[in-house]
Amino acid sequence: RIASSEKSSRFMGTEFTYEDLESRKVDKDDHKLLREEQLDGKQVYVVESVPKAGSDSQYKKLVSWVRPDIWLPVKIEFYDKNGVLLKVLTVKKLEQVQGIWTTMDSIMDNVQDKKKTQLRINKDQYNVSIPDEFFTERYLKKD
Repeated sequence: RIASSEKSSRFMGTEFTYEDLESRKVDKDDHKLLREEQLDGKQVYVVESVPKAGSDSQYKKLVSWVRPDIWLPVKIEFYDKNGVLLKVLTVKKLEQVQGIWTTMDSIMDNVQDKKKTQLRINKDQYNVSIPDEFFTERYLKKD
């Protein structure tokens, strides 16, 4: 678990933050359908999401391009607390893994500091049993 105060920290020095990598509950934001359009030859809904009062987010709003056929965002614009575009996530590759649509390749482009991070997943598995011992401090500190 990541403490709320750390969610805006960069994940391993990348342009992704811990908040960017977590699943955010839909009811934490107010959502508005801005329009429907085509993106890369696919129908998408463009949705604005604004955190509700008291919701912990480092962003003023997100604008997401969501494919309604698989209900996944293929592009997200992140706006800082001043409402200025901070970064853009672009999904480069989606794949079905064990019947679940999964983002396998994406780029986070920080438009303010002009840095980019590409995140590629080479192998993904769902519902895999992981022994409890893997989550002990002793195991994690092992050489």
